[in-house]
Amino acid sequence: MSEFFRLFANCIPVKGSEESIIIDLQNNEYIDIPNLLFDVLEINHDRTVENTKSFFNNELDEGIDNYFNNFMEVEYGFFLKNVQSFPPLSLEWFSPLEVNNAILEINENCKYDYISAIKELSSLGCSSLQLRISKINIKECIFEILEATRKSRIRSIEMILPEYLFDFSFCEYLEDIENRISLFIIHSIADENRVMELYGKSKFHEQKRLLFTPKIIDTLTSDKRTKENFVINVDFFCESQKFNVALNRKVCIDNGGYYKNFLSHKDVHGNFNTKSIKEIINDKEFTRKWFINNDNIDICKDCQFRYICLDNTDIEFDGRSWHKIENCGFDPYKNEWNAS
Repeated sequence: MSEFFRLFANCIPVKGSEESIIIDLQNNEYIDIPNLLFDVLEINHDRTVENTKSFFNNELDEGIDNYFNNFMEVEYGFFLKNVQSFPPLSLEWFSPLEVNNAILEINENCKYDYISAIKELSSLGCSSLQLRISKINIKECIFEILEATRKSRIRSIEMILPEYLFDFSFCEYLEDIENRISLFIIHSIADENRVMELYGKSKFHEQKRLLFTPKIIDTLTSDKRTKENFVINVDFFCESQKFNVALNRKVCIDNGGYYKNFLSHKDVHGNFNTKSIKEIINDKEFTRKWFINNDNIDICKDCQFRYICLDNTDIEFDGRSWHKIENCGFDPYKNEWNAS
């Protein structure tokens, strides 16, 4: 009896230069597979198992049986008689929000009205906000922000503060259902052991809502690309098919009021004092990089992790193709992570 084998719709193979993966969007995980198995799965997509084996001149029969049976055991796939009854997962992505998320830098001598910026972001549907604050009058600043967001469309606020401005009493905001603060990240920690003794056993730290790092977080800080930073879910995967997820519908404003795609990027696109956020998101030069996904970026396009990687590194066009300015920690051509 001729049977088909099909991966579950939420289990999607992605091919890299030297190795492939299967991303399980339901269980938020991935497994490594050899590229030859990826090719088998591609050929097998609309063929019976018997015809797939014949395509490879029956040289891979044992391997195909072993892999398909193993996939069935770990609930990655199943055998069936009618493939038409199991269509693939739709990868269409849509968001009604004009701005998905934003980062505001608020230091001493801030050159723009960040409260006005927060209110406009809310009017544009922004749901997630990161605030990098280094103002001496931090308590007053937080109070102003809470008042501006209390009845806003913003649902999640990350507060990033240097250690010298942090007061444990701020954690009361994490329990206040009336405000939107969901996380405090405290950077430039001088003595990690001391901090862990003081706050390491607090429920907020155990809940990962109060985090500490010795690293400095400022305008030039960008996220480090590691396995731990991979994002595996349906929404992210679908968005990554056509968009640069780290930059798409993101607005960043530095302490001088200048718009950037990300704070660490060098290019600026006007200033909040002379151009509204609504105007900047309608500026094609500003939004251009939103649409450059990893399939269109050198090296990234050959990486098996391209649809689960959140990378805010700046990209540039050299006249022939797009490439990232900073080197990645993973080399898809050697299929290995750099030691650093």
